[in-house]
Amino acid sequence: ENEPGSPSPTPTPAVGETSDDIQTASEIYQPSWPFNRFGDTIDTPDDKDWHKVTLEAGIKYQIDLSGADANGQILNGVTSEGLTLEDPIISAVLDPNGIDIEGLYNDDASWSTYDSQLIFTAEQGGIHFIEASTWDDATGTYSISIQKLPDIIDDFSSDLNTGSILTI
Repeated sequence: ENEPGSPSPTPTPAVGETSDDIQTASEIYQPSWPFNRFGDTIDTPDDKDWHKVTLEAGIKYQIDLSGADANGQILNGVTSEGLTLEDPIISAVLDPNGIDIEGLYNDDASWSTYDSQLIFTAEQGGIHFIEASTWDDATGTYSISIQKLPDIIDDFSSDLNTGSILTI
C-alpha cells in the first residue's frame, strides 16, 4: 500500500486483466445487443480502463465515451447524469491480442465537447478491447457505450454513371 499522497504505480494492462476495477472477463458488448452503456471511474492519474467487446468483421460501430459534458444529454433513450470526468479519451481500440489498432483513437468528438466518439468498421471479428483514459491526469466518472450503425444507402452513385443532374 502506498503512503497517502504518493502516486500509485499503474501497471500496463495485459489481455485478461485491467489496471484497476474492470475485469475484462465481463463483456460490455456482444453482437446480438443493439446498444449497451456501461459506467465506470478513472480512479487515479494515469488510470486506463480496458472494456471487452465482441465485434463482427465488416460491421460499422460507434463508441461514445462521455464525461461531464454529457450530463443531461440523451443517448438511445438513456439520460446521462452524475458524470464527473472532464475530458474522457478513447485512447485505443485493441485487437484480440491486446495490440493497438492504428488510427482508432479519439480525443474530443467535436469543437463543442470534451467527450470522445469513434466511428469505425471492424476489420477483424472477435474479442477486442476499448481503452478509456483521460487528459491531464484527471479523475472522475464516465460512461462508455457502443452500438452497431446501420448501412447507409447512397441514393446517387459516386462515379460517371450518377443519376444526379444539377441545372444552373
